[in-house]
Amino acid sequence: MATSTYTPGDPVGVDPAAAGDPFVRVRYRYGMLLGAEELTLEQRAHLLRHRIHQALLHGAGTVWGLKVGRNPEKSTELIVEPGWAIDALGRELYVPRRQCLDIASITLNPIWAKLSRPDPTNNHRRAYVVLRHVVCETQPVVAIRPACSEPADAMPFSRVVDSYRIDIEATAPPPPEVLLASWLDPANSLRLSLDTSLLELLTGPAKALGTLWDPEAEAPLLLAVVDLLPVVDANGTPLAQLSPGVHNPDNRDRPLLTPSWLLQHRGLQEAGLRVATISIEHPSPEAHELRVALTGEVDERTLGAVRVMELRTGGWEELTSAVSLAGEGRQLVVQPAGATPGERFQISLVGAGPRPLMAVDGGPLAGWLTDPPVRGGQGRDVGFVGNWMMGGGE
Repeated sequence: MATSTYTPGDPVGVDPAAAGDPFVRVRYRYGMLLGAEELTLEQRAHLLRHRIHQALLHGAGTVWGLKVGRNPEKSTELIVEPGWAIDALGRELYVPRRQCLDIASITLNPIWAKLSRPDPTNNHRRAYVVLRHVVCETQPVVAIRPACSEPADAMPFSRVVDSYRIDIEATAPPPPEVLLASWLDPANSLRLSLDTSLLELLTGPAKALGTLWDPEAEAPLLLAVVDLLPVVDANGTPLAQLSPGVHNPDNRDRPLLTPSWLLQHRGLQEAGLRVATISIEHPSPEAHELRVALTGEVDERTLGAVRVMELRTGGWEELTSAVSLAGEGRQLVVQPAGATPGERFQISLVGAGPRPLMAVDGGPLAGWLTDPPVRGGQGRDVGFVGNWMMGGGE
């Protein structure tokens, strides 16, 4: 079983064949004495060049499979189907058979307190299903022990297995293209032309691709976003189950995205529907309005993805709100009914899930204007908390 909860800093394995520059290979000569160092160097040249090819020409993401779901017969069991993926370091992750993770006891794990609550009107906790590359050393063999070495060196491992781990985490990993772009000159990769960026990559590989041969580098892939619901069993023991109906708020395919696509669409930082500002207006002493300024025109059919809640004595309560468009469709005017002056409120704009707030071109809400770039078609929720005030201001 390769599934678990994950805490940052947990060891995930070090690849002994991945340390060093891949642009050096052995020059064989007749009568040359070959040892472990030369054979490792030979293997490294092929292995790391293959990973560079995978990452920079094919990209990162899911090749096939790896769907995440809920066991229909057991609400506490998460299922990941077999599949194959490539991470942002060009490493292949092959899951040969269905993996099952019983999440019932996650409420007893320290990670439970770190899970966010995307909707304050219920007790669902948001978690992220993440696939990451790990290596395992196996098959110890008897070997000549070098001078001044440790006793364990007399029985070193003779095999390295490229494997994987499936984790439940409290935060989503960064999109793989963020790392891919950083290799192609972090400051300029999204502004240079494709041919110029690749030329710089080829003429300065040690600077651009140093992460590729860092044996401790990580490049986890997001498989799905799930919502967990805390419950109590017949014995009073707290446990968690996958929330029916919304157990996969974001379970779409995340196929390979090549760096060439990223460079050709180098306006990615400005692309997508984003929130520029949220302000509170007072058309009259009795009325409140929330005005959301966006970077693009909104599809009015998706305005139902806007919610306003007020913190009252019994907790957060959703207010009935009228939502309309202004400013050539680039501004949301939200008029909640029954808002209480001086109370705390929250506005939630849904960018992910089955019914996101979308632009007229079909792209979902992609966070705040200052947020890092996201993959094309990937949504990001936006939340804002403030106080109702009389006579203007926040």
